[in-house]
Amino acid sequence: MNKEIVMEVISVSISDKLSQMMEEMSSNEFLDTIFDKVYEKTGVDVTEEEQEEIIEMVGDKMFPLVQVVTNYVLENFVVKED
Repeated sequence: MNKEIVMEVISVSISDKLSQMMEEMSSNEFLDTIFDKVYEKTGVDVTEEEQEEIIEMVGDKMFPLVQVVTNYVLENFVVKED
């Protein structure tokens, strides 16, 4: 078994999954899920104004996550050319 090839496959697979997760969390469907869960917990529909506030709150959580994931991918999975 060529461990270098296996590590490359693992790295690309992990990187792809992380990218997919970030894309999914940036979608309207993800936000709709959050709005639905807020409704389930409170029994009250989220107003447009509240939706904007929630979107801002999601962004506040997403930005640091994107930074950490990006740095992790760059440090661990990007093939460095010598």
